[in-house]
Amino acid sequence: MGLILINNMNKKGQFFQAFFVILIIIFFLAMIVYFLTAPKQNPTPSKNISPIILQNNSNYTAPIRIVTNRNATNVTKPKPYNEYKNLTLYPDKRLVQGSILTTNKSIICVSGYSSTVRNVPLSVRKHILYQYGLTYPPNKSLDIEIDHWVALENSGGNSEDNLWVMYAPYYHWKDNVENLVHSKLCSTNLTVETAGDLMWIWYDIYKNKSIINDYINE
Repeated sequence: MGLILINNMNKKGQFFQAFFVILIIIFFLAMIVYFLTAPKQNPTPSKNISPIILQNNSNYTAPIRIVTNRNATNVTKPKPYNEYKNLTLYPDKRLVQGSILTTNKSIICVSGYSSTVRNVPLSVRKHILYQYGLTYPPNKSLDIEIDHWVALENSGGNSEDNLWVMYAPYYHWKDNVENLVHSKLCSTNLTVETAGDLMWIWYDIYKNKSIINDYINE
């Protein structure tokens, strides 16, 4: 009788031991599947992105997460370089089209005009950062700014379709072009509408400032 009990206990022990081993195997298989299928995160954008990358037709994808629905919580990956230009130099047109406040150059060309119309609420700034995968306040190690696609000095508006996130040194370069556009806007026949459209070739103008003369009505 005692031998039968011992045999039964051994069988139960072997059963639980085998069950425990199977659980361990299932756990490790689940972990392997998780790591193989988990979505990869975009790397943290560097503020020293090589300009050489920006000048070729590579498959470079900007480190930006795009929200296609302004009220959505799902964040999708951006389109690659060759579909939406370079998202480091130009915004995604699904989010930014540019907007202007006035076409009256006598108002725009008054010194100090831009400071009188600068008005981006905190809630809007937070949402713009969210669209680009950032939080408020942004990490201090990131040299970024919420940029007016059409500059305030050139009659750009403060709405979300004229705002995006831009990294250094590129926003400094774009500032130089915006100042040039403003100068031409107030001294030539360049129209406000054309000045806004010029932002879609701002990097070309940065490399060759004489291009802007082709857009001035003689």
